[in-house]
Amino acid sequence: MATLADICVFLSRSAQRVSIFQDNVEREVSGSSSSRQKLKPICATRWVERHDSIIIFVTLLPAVVSTLGELQQENKHDEVATKAVTLLYSVQKCTFLIAALVMQHTSGIILPVSKLLRKKELDIFAVTELIDSVLEILRQNRSNCENVFHKIFDQAKNECEKYDASLLIPKRCKSQIFRDNYPSDDPEHFFRKAIFVPYFDHLIVEMENSFFDQKQKCRSLWGLIPKYCDASPNTAQDSERLLEIYQEDIGPRAAVVPEVQRWVNKWKKEDVSTLSSNAIEALCACHADICPNVYILLTILSTLPVSTATSERSFSTMRRLKTYLRSSIRNERMTGLAMLSVHKDRQICREKIMNDFVASSNRRSEFVL
Repeated sequence: MATLADICVFLSRSAQRVSIFQDNVEREVSGSSSSRQKLKPICATRWVERHDSIIIFVTLLPAVVSTLGELQQENKHDEVATKAVTLLYSVQKCTFLIAALVMQHTSGIILPVSKLLRKKELDIFAVTELIDSVLEILRQNRSNCENVFHKIFDQAKNECEKYDASLLIPKRCKSQIFRDNYPSDDPEHFFRKAIFVPYFDHLIVEMENSFFDQKQKCRSLWGLIPKYCDASPNTAQDSERLLEIYQEDIGPRAAVVPEVQRWVNKWKKEDVSTLSSNAIEALCACHADICPNVYILLTILSTLPVSTATSERSFSTMRRLKTYLRSSIRNERMTGLAMLSVHKDRQICREKIMNDFVASSNRRSEFVL
């Protein structure tokens, strides 16, 4: 990943390098759209951009190699040529090519989750279902690693032949420190054990750990959605779990358990095709006086944060607004500017603002525009 980030920064640092790269893209990459005429930098916080960067980089790899070769030949005794030689050597290594292709394969699987998690309005059940489906695909790829990696390895073999790179097993010694000594004489078997399998195992474990608590909360609240009331067999266990998690927000156990049971029985009699399938619709259908505890639980379910994208946007907005010239800005004005920047779709009445400004203080003369 560090080599890929260095190449993106190196090729975008100069207008001459950008021009050479775009010429190589038009000449060597067939069918490249206007959005894929240049490399995207690796963003440390925005995961969608990271996935796009990897996919675009592998797509434009022939143009990257040609551009680095031209920069190496044009500036033989320059610092640019030295950097180009170093990056070109790294790109043409078989380990880099295989790792880049494996990351491209996984980025295509995880990209829908990253796009969904950065939206403002999310249904937590839709996100949980998508995460479960993505994890299932990753597990299937992991269990069928021989066939999946065989296709990636064939693609890497073609890339190595194109760039005259040798597809060999790295040198091994008795006491290896920086990587494992996998007992294999076949390059495909070695790289599958060294790159593909550890990467997929790490990815599956990280996704399961990241969304475990969220999925547990969803399972306990799943039975309150009218469409899934009949599909949740453990209503009593779910009620006990809800009492443990939200005991400070809802009433005593003697009132909550019968109320949840009454709510579930109400929707079991209805036609499933006509029932609501998300928390907002269920909250609108719930009467706060008849089922007060269920109403509180559905309110919690409707406001459960799926991701931290919204709060992170506020920090990004503040970083854009509070510049050097606005270093002494007060909280009230800072809040107003942030609200204007975040809610750009809101229509602002200028006459009302001017009237409020005129009426804010007593003036000796009449304020006339």
